[in-house]
Amino acid sequence: MWPAAALAAIDVMVVAPQEGEYRRFGHELAQGVKIAAQDINNHGGLLGQQINVVVADDRCEDVFALSLAQMLSVRDDKPNVIIGPYCSNAFSEAAGVFAKAEILQIVPVPLAGEKAFAPGAPLKIAGLRSEQAAVFLKYYQHNFAGQNVAVVYDALDRTMVGVAEALQQEFLSAGQGARISSFDFAKYADDYEIMAKEILQNNQIVYILGTGEKTAELTLELRDMDENVAVFTDRYLADENYREIMGFNTDGLYYLGLKNFKDSTYFTETLVNLRLQGMEPIGLGVYGFAALKLWAEVAQKAGGFAYDDMKKAAAQGEFMMPWGNMSFANGNFSGNAIYGVFRRQGEEYTQVD
Repeated sequence: MWPAAALAAIDVMVVAPQEGEYRRFGHELAQGVKIAAQDINNHGGLLGQQINVVVADDRCEDVFALSLAQMLSVRDDKPNVIIGPYCSNAFSEAAGVFAKAEILQIVPVPLAGEKAFAPGAPLKIAGLRSEQAAVFLKYYQHNFAGQNVAVVYDALDRTMVGVAEALQQEFLSAGQGARISSFDFAKYADDYEIMAKEILQNNQIVYILGTGEKTAELTLELRDMDENVAVFTDRYLADENYREIMGFNTDGLYYLGLKNFKDSTYFTETLVNLRLQGMEPIGLGVYGFAALKLWAEVAQKAGGFAYDDMKKAAAQGEFMMPWGNMSFANGNFSGNAIYGVFRRQGEEYTQVD
């Protein structure tokens, strides 16, 4: 996986897909971590030591993610910190292995709700996937009030079911339960034409939570039948299959994703440095960057890299993040949800909420 000699005194391991349908997101995370490490190393290192970054591909598969964690936990040269994963596969089990091996873990992307709590309380800087539901409701109320919403999900995927349930609960809590209805991909046996017809009988807005292929096929059918239908999806389900099927037919589509910071005055100096190194702060790279910077700040507060000392330091005080100061309780951050609503125009995602 990586040459043993490549690991230095202070080792950072990024766990994220490097091949397959989600590789773009894995590459973004890894690039952000590497840029942060380079920035720290160029300024004398961390507590006088240089940082070495190694990337491991967990393939977004349960068995491989867990076996990777088990293998890392018994190495004599195990990494000081794990940044990842991108996918939630076997998250609780793998996190428990890292905690037992006293390897600090920082999770830079949102997790599925039922997988968010794990032994050892890894530091989670981006909350839960289900938090996009509240962001969507707020955008709906400001821009589509009175229109009906269809939420489409795959009942076999607990991550998607969790977000769909959160959406329905948000509408019920806001007294808008009559405005939302649900559709399960499995009931239509890939007949996207029939599915689209039934959805459009009584809905003007469609929130799709499915694999990239299913989301793309249904989106194309919906827009072919009604060019004015507003289609939303989770940006991180828009994988390689989605982009291949959709081609150039993405203008005007909406995506729920993590906020970008290209216009953040709080993050101005860092943005300049990122752009000088070829990374725009509109993807997951910023979250990889922030995760490594958080680890460095925790180490400085702890005065070293001992696991117990770093866990105690992480539970005390606040830490500077791109979106403001953040504190942690049992590994979960306190603060506002960091999802945003984006609209695609050409090759650009523009945040519109």
